[in-house]
Amino acid sequence: MESKEEIAIKKGRIFKHNQKEHFKIKQKFWYVWYRSNNKEDPRILFQTGATTEESAKEQKDKLKESGIFSGYEVGIVSLNAEISDFHYLKDVNKNDYNFIKSIDLKNFIVIDTETTGFASWDQVIDLAAVKVVDYEIVDRFQCFIIPTCKLKPDSIKVHGLTKEFLDKNGIPSTQAYSKFKSFIENGGPFVGHNISFDKRMIESNSRKSRVPIDIDIAFDTQRITEKLIHLPDYKLSNIINLLGLRGDLQSHSALDDVIGTFKLAKSMYEVYKNIWYHLKYMIMVFQYFMK
Repeated sequence: MESKEEIAIKKGRIFKHNQKEHFKIKQKFWYVWYRSNNKEDPRILFQTGATTEESAKEQKDKLKESGIFSGYEVGIVSLNAEISDFHYLKDVNKNDYNFIKSIDLKNFIVIDTETTGFASWDQVIDLAAVKVVDYEIVDRFQCFIIPTCKLKPDSIKVHGLTKEFLDKNGIPSTQAYSKFKSFIENGGPFVGHNISFDKRMIESNSRKSRVPIDIDIAFDTQRITEKLIHLPDYKLSNIINLLGLRGDLQSHSALDDVIGTFKLAKSMYEVYKNIWYHLKYMIMVFQYFMK
C-alpha cells in the first residue's frame, strides 16, 4: 500500500501518465515535504526534487534552519519512480499570475473548428462547442457546413472530411451560423486550444454569411499549458495522450477536440488551484535557494 506521502506526491505537483515499457527508466526521487500537523496531508516542495537521499536531507536541514517553515513539521520522502511516468510542472512566478488566473473561471463555452485550409479565405466545415457550468459540460453543439470553395488535400489529411460527406451531412453556412449563434446566446466567454485560429475563422466566415459572431476569448488552453507544464510539444492530440485524457475521443473531430480541450482545461484548473495555494512557500523556497 502506498504511503500518505507517496499519494501526496502523485496528486500534487506531478502528473502521471503511461508509456510503453521500453521507454521507462528506473529512478528513485526524493522530496522535502511539510505539514502543519500529522493529520494533514504533507505538501511536497517540487523544487527540492533530488536523486539522492543525502541531497534531500541537506535541503531539508537548510530549510529548517532558514525559519521559513517555523511551526511546521518538515521531512523527506522517496518514491520509486519511472522517469518517463512523470511530467514536472514549470516554476511559476508572480509575473505569470495575471495570465494564468484567467483559467479560474467556472462558466464558459469551448469551441473548435475544422476548415477547408488554413488561409484567411478558407471556410469552416465542422463547427463544435460545449457549454461548461461549474467545470461540467451541460450542453453541446456540432454542425457540418457545406463549403463553397475547394477542400485542400492537406486539410483533408488532417480531418478526413470530404466534399461528398459534407454535401450529404452538412447545411449551408448561413443556417449553420444562425444555429451556432442561438446556441451561444447568453453564453461565453470562449475557450479553445490555439483559439485565435478558431476566433479568426468563425468571425470572418460568419460575417461573410451575414450572421456576424464575435468571439470573446477567456483563455487559451495551449498557452496555459505552455506556462504550467514541460511537454515535448503542445499539440492538443499529443497533450491528450500524454495526460491520459484520450478515452474514446478521436483527433481532429471538432466535437471530440472540444471535449478534449475541456478535459485539458479542467486538468489545468486543478494544477492552478494547487500552485496558488502554495505560492507563498514556493516563492520563499525559490528565493532561499537562489541566495
